[in-house]
Amino acid sequence: MNINLDDDLKQSRTRPINDSPSRPSMSQWFFIIVLGVFIANMLSWGAQNGIEYLVVKEMMRQTTEEISKMSAQNKARLERQRELNAIKAEERKLEIQEREAGLRQAMETCNYWREEYSKHRTSYNEMQRDQSCSFANQFR
Repeated sequence: MNINLDDDLKQSRTRPINDSPSRPSMSQWFFIIVLGVFIANMLSWGAQNGIEYLVVKEMMRQTTEEISKMSAQNKARLERQRELNAIKAEERKLEIQEREAGLRQAMETCNYWREEYSKHRTSYNEMQRDQSCSFANQFR
């Protein structure tokens, strides 16, 4: 085999240049388009997820604020209810004390007239005993 560099050089000079390196081929265009669509889809997906994240974050913030407000309102309502319960308990305590004092007084009166009737069996003492003891029984 005989290699003649001059013939090869002549052929390369005479060969027409069809493909310019600045113009992409069809496969390169296909690759560029596919890559562009892929990148655009990824950017769109990322933007959508970013927007969804921000929406969810805002919803969580609002929900947290609402829960905090409701918690504060519930605490205030509970405190008011405790105060009312304490006032009612105090009123009940006073009522019970008054009732016990009245019962104690009525029992003392009943016992006094029993003693008086046992000492002196008069109709007046009997009437006083009956009235005071029936009054004491009404307290019970």
